[in-house]
Amino acid sequence: VKNTPLARMYTEKPFYLFNYEQYLSFITKFIERVSPEIVLERLFTDTPRDLLIAPVWTQNHVEVLRGIDAELVKCDTYQGKYFSS
Repeated sequence: VKNTPLARMYTEKPFYLFNYEQYLSFITKFIERVSPEIVLERLFTDTPRDLLIAPVWTQNHVEVLRGIDAELVKCDTYQGKYFSS
């Protein structure tokens, strides 16, 4: 997000960011390992595009949520599938 310490770090020395498909794969694996008793509230940013430096995806908020749901279905998985306490 513009005008943040992380934005300055990224501008000075850009670091690797997931593309959309890589993010869906990563977040699916993450969700599988989170306790089903935990409510997941923020899985990605909903920052206005004019303030966002990166990642620049074409998907909007609803499309990302649908993408996560579709990836979970495609992988036949769910929150907590691999959770162990």
